[in-house]
Amino acid sequence: MGTLSTAAIQRMDEQLPWYRSLPPEDRSWVGLVAQAGIARFVEWFKDPDERLTITADVFGAAPRELVRAISLRRTVDLVRLTIDVVEEHVDEIALPGEESMLRESVLLYSREIAFAAAAVYAHAA
Repeated sequence: MGTLSTAAIQRMDEQLPWYRSLPPEDRSWVGLVAQAGIARFVEWFKDPDERLTITADVFGAAPRELVRAISLRRTVDLVRLTIDVVEEHVDEIALPGEESMLRESVLLYSREIAFAAAAVYAHAA
């Protein structure tokens, strides 16, 4: 889980010039949100009957000011990049024979994350 978060943050730094220009505190908050999102996915995947409660569990890790510092469009970029990193590591983290199920779960979870991000920005507006 920690390696996925580290890989996601590294990819953000490599591919998103605007991320590199963020103040260190905001970059730290983004990292905490990515970690929370990945951790919440792992918890949910272990027990898929558990209700997904993403907004508080994931975006609650960051202060409200982060919504003003990072646009919704950029948040979508961060989420997409983080999901890409998780998808790239499916073969490493899935149990043998569960790779397809894990990929499907990533798709479902990423949809829920996207809607949760939209809700956070709508509430802030």
